[in-house]
Parts: sequence; structure tokens; C-alpha cells
Amino acid sequence: MKNTKKIIFSFLLIGSFCSCSLFDTGTSSRKNYYGGLSSSGTTCPSDATQSSDGSSCVCTDNTKYYNTTQNACLTNPCTGLQWPFDGVCTNCPAGSAINTNNTTCNCSVGFFDSTSNTCANVYIAGTDQDAPVYWKNDKNTKINLPLPSGSGTSGNIATSIFLPDNNNIYVSGYYNLSGITKGAYWTNGSRSDLGSVFFSPTITTSGGGYIYVAGTVANGTSPNHKGTYWLAGTSQTLNTAPLTANSYASAVALDTNETLYLAGAVNADTTPVYWYGNGTAQQSLSLPTGTTGIVKVSSMYINGTDIYVAGYSGNGYLESGIVSGAKAFYWKNTNSRTDISTANSIILSIFVKDADVYVSGAYKNGTKVQAAYWKNNVKTDLNCLSTAFDSSVATGIFVKGSDVFVSGTCNDNNIDYTVAVYWKNGTLFTLSNNTSNGYSEARSIYVK
Repeated sequence: MKNTKKIIFSFLLIGSFCSCSLFDTGTSSRKNYYGGLSSSGTTCPSDATQSSDGSSCVCTDNTKYYNTTQNACLTNPCTGLQWPFDGVCTNCPAGSAINTNNTTCNCSVGFFDSTSNTCANVYIAGTDQDAPVYWKNDKNTKINLPLPSGSGTSGNIATSIFLPDNNNIYVSGYYNLSGITKGAYWTNGSRSDLGSVFFSPTITTSGGGYIYVAGTVANGTSPNHKGTYWLAGTSQTLNTAPLTANSYASAVALDTNETLYLAGAVNADTTPVYWYGNGTAQQSLSLPTGTTGIVKVSSMYINGTDIYVAGYSGNGYLESGIVSGAKAFYWKNTNSRTDISTANSIILSIFVKDADVYVSGAYKNGTKVQAAYWKNNVKTDLNCLSTAFDSSVATGIFVKGSDVFVSGTCNDNNIDYTVAVYWKNGTLFTLSNNTSNGYSEARSIYVK
């Protein structure tokens, strides 16, 4: 008999399938002059081709570099150990070396971000063989997160990861202790417990080092679960209307003034909302006409003064397929809702860069569940190792420069094989060595 946890992503888990603890501090106006086409829709010059992710132009002559201002491939003026960063010959950052044609730098660890002339690293939170973990860049660097003595051998997972400017690594998640789901967060691998939780927690931090975690607590009384946030480990139930109905919190973010916002649902989980005023007030969000049943709010992102919230409706679980009729959407502030044009789709994470909105999730594609992300409602499929994988899901999303990073999971039901993965501009990287009966998931991604 198949292990059903390998093929089912239930609502309990979907609540934190996101990089939803993101705090936008503003984006740089610096352009990437080597393969960094803006989103203005400019056509590449005749001696260049569009990159695989559609976000840049790449010169056919690899001794030249692409200049976005002139939309042209120009002769590279740089020699020695420099490359044309913003049209100025610049040294490669520490930990990298110039490539053969002096057009870019190659990092020894991580990847080269040509928009900032830095080496960056990819961090992915999830589970490997039922242990909460996070990976750095690839499967060779995996950090196991400690659990208390007596923890169960299943139901243990890291659900969200966040790296602020203080060089700390914050991860939230949950574990199984004597059959009870316990929430936790880890600071550089050191665990802090949050008590019993009903839905998975997500995490962010303030510039002053305050740690905020959002989740849902099972009360054991009516209503049996309530949206909650923790500040430095102390819980605070969110103000909800009506007070007598179930609610949940699935995302947390701070604006540039470090005001706390959270997202979730109230009114027996049927009304999507976000909370502001440090959780004291709530704002309802509109739904498509005819929407009924539970609404799954999965992620939020604050970009300047704009508040983005993402989710979907329908009775869907990711089993053999998303239930027909599932509808995905995201909101910008209170009055603007974008309905994803792909039928039978779900959204699990949202990221905003400049004026572009990226969301990740999955949709029903025939008999399969297909991982994908949408940029401004235009879909890009994300493929697994082979066509043998009959379901996949894109969980978290992060954009750095012109590069799009997506965490996810690929599953082959026939041999009970589930593998954690991430994609960079559509290129697949596996994070585990699973074979038959192997089980790993990637839930959240952060690039720094």
C-alpha cells in the first residue's frame, strides 16, 4: 500500500507552502547590462536571443555583452580580471573568478548575481526522510534542525525560511510529539518551541531583531482553531469577526515602518482577510462570483505601501489531481483582485519585484498535477526529472535580479518516490538522493 503522505498535500500543509515571510526593503534601480532585459517588452536585437526564462537577451557572440540601455550587443571593453558591470569594467566579487570572455563572473559557492555584482546563495526549507531541514544551494549542504527527545518519526517539517540583514538564519515549522503537532522556530539551528499548532507556522523578523511567527492554534473548544501570531515566543490570538467561528493565519510580513501584517481567513475559514494594526484590525478581501466553501490563503508580500495576498478556493487537495473548479487569485491592497487565467489552479506563494507579480503553485494538467509559476498571470511550467513523475507542485518563489527561483516537490506515485527540488529560471536542481520509497519536500525558498 502506498504511503499516502507522499502523494497528498493537504490544507494543513498548504497553509505554509510559501516564502510568505518576506519583508521588501525596496528594489535597486541598477540594471544588469549582461543579460538583464527589463520587463518592458523590448525585442532582443538581431545578434542576440532571448534567455530561457524570457527575462533577458543573450548575445550570440559570447565575447560581447548585452547593454539594456542601448538594447544592443557591444564589444566588451574589459580585460584582465574585470567585466562590464553597468558598462564599467569592474572586479569580480570575492569568492568568484572571471569567465574566459570577461563577460561575467563565476562563483565558487552559490551563483553570481550580475545585478549587484555579488555571489548569492539559495536556501530551501523542507523535510528529508521526515526530518526538518534546510539546504544551502544543493543537496550536498543539508542542515538538520534539532527536535526534542521523543519526537515522532513522521510529521516533522520546516515550512518557512527567512534571512534578514543580520546574517542569522530563521526557520519555522512543526514536529510530532506523542501524536500532537507542535510548532517551533529555529534561530541558526537553535530551537524555540511554540506549543500545539493546527496549521503550519511562517516566520519573519524586524530590523530590531524581533521574531514574528504566524500560525493557527487548536483550542480544543469552539471555535476549535484560531489565527495566532507569536512575538518572541509569546502567543497573541488575532482579533477576528465573528469571534465564534474558526479562523487561521498563514502568512506574516512587515512593512518598511515595521508594522505587522498577517493574512489568513475568518468566518469558518470562508472569508479571506489580512490583519493590520499589529493584528488588532482585519480587512476582508473579495472573492470571484460563485465562490463557496473554504478559502486557502497561502502567502503575502508587502512592496512599499502595497499589500499583496495570494490564495485559492475549492475543495482541493493535491492528490491524483486538483479538484475541478479550484480557482487561484491574488489581491493588491483591498480593491484589486487578479484571477489566475489557468483553470483548476492553486497559488502557494507570491513575490513582487518592481511592477511584476510572481506567484507559484500548480494546476491540473490532464491526469497530472503540474508545477508552475505565473509572472503577471502568464504561466511557465516547471518540469521534473522525467515524465515518470505524475505530480509536482511549486511551493515558494523568490526573484533576485533577473533570476527566478522556485522551490517544489516532484512525485512518482508508482514507486512512492517524492523528491525535494528547486528551479532556477526553469533549470531543475534536486535536493535529495531519494529512490523507491524516498520522501523529501521543499516548502520555502530564500536567496541572499
